[in-house]
Amino acid sequence: AGNNAERAFALLATEPGSSEEQQTFRGLFARGTNSCLHGTTLLNVTRAMVRGAIAEGLYRRGTAIPSHLVQPPLEAGVPNRTLSEAARCYTVAHRSEVEALVAGSRAGSRREYEQLSAMIDGFGACLPETARGRSFDPTLLRYRLVEALLRLPPATPVPSN
Repeated sequence: AGNNAERAFALLATEPGSSEEQQTFRGLFARGTNSCLHGTTLLNVTRAMVRGAIAEGLYRRGTAIPSHLVQPPLEAGVPNRTLSEAARCYTVAHRSEVEALVAGSRAGSRREYEQLSAMIDGFGACLPETARGRSFDPTLLRYRLVEALLRLPPATPVPSN
């Protein structure tokens, strides 16, 4: 994300779990195309985790995303179908909690788990009916929330009286 934001944005422009994401991911990590791997011959992580780490890297660096990647809040009354849409739903209403998650914890940490546990009731309201009661990997959930945060329109300042 830090060395080539344009390629990182190309990955984020795809739908999570899609064949387009898979193809873009393969291009990002093809032999000889990625300076971050320094000759590593095997990378054994899921695309979802790499995607999330890239989104968090961009967010932590304060990288402005291209306008075509900004995702406005989902329309009211339209049910969420995916974990990414649920993350957008939650992040719109709980932006400060997601910002605190990123600022106050690291991926995979005990603190991350504690912060996500405190968010779960509110997040559950955004889940599709078919996903309620399911468990999610805490770090995957974090990464979906971070990507939603990165892709939200900038926060509108509250006018002072």
